[in-house]
Amino acid sequence: MNQDTAMLAALFEKSLNLGPEWTIESVDFREVEDGRDELHIYVVRTPGYAVECPECGVKHGVYDTREREWRHLDIWQYKTIIHCKVPRVDCPEHGIVTADVPWSSDAATHFTAYFEAMVLVMAMSGLTVSGISKLVDEHDTRLWRLIRASVDRARRTADYSDVTALGVDERYRQDSFANFMIP
Repeated sequence: MNQDTAMLAALFEKSLNLGPEWTIESVDFREVEDGRDELHIYVVRTPGYAVECPECGVKHGVYDTREREWRHLDIWQYKTIIHCKVPRVDCPEHGIVTADVPWSSDAATHFTAYFEAMVLVMAMSGLTVSGISKLVDEHDTRLWRLIRASVDRARRTADYSDVTALGVDERYRQDSFANFMIP
């Protein structure tokens, strides 16, 4: 890796919050016909570090790897994609499971957590999904999947046990879930 690439790698390691167990292997700028140029970042697991089972947290050696890629926030106006051979562990309790990576989102497997957060902020700010799709240069079907997964995750963790009244509009309200009152 030349000096300029090494400097970029160090910058990306910081921006992705990579610990010593992850290393930027290479950075590649690609010209794309009829589209925006792309920045590809290749991350590898540093040899010698055990991998945690995502279910129980027990550390194991690497069983094998699976090639994956994630869409990341644009860097310097380049569409940015992270590539990684993600390690899998053979946990005696949980079987063969894929390790977690620090940049990944729980809800959207094809996007980094930062990319997901940006899309959700845009959606909550009132932008349409088709508008967001054009801004981030991503297919709207993938963005809808990301939004649905995030909403489903929020609903699973929401606690409505303290709700005693529900306002539908200025004319209708529900003071108990047993009967619906009309003013």
